[in-house]
Amino acid sequence: MIHDVNNFAPVFKTARTFLVAQIANSLIFSSTNH
Repeated sequence: MIHDVNNFAPVFKTARTFLVAQIANSLIFSSTNH
């Protein structure tokens, strides 16, 4: 069980980083558009 959590943690961190990057990209894109 602990091993599964350890494997899941980096995946969650990567997904969160990707999500933040996507949000930042859309914010930059909208401010460039206007």
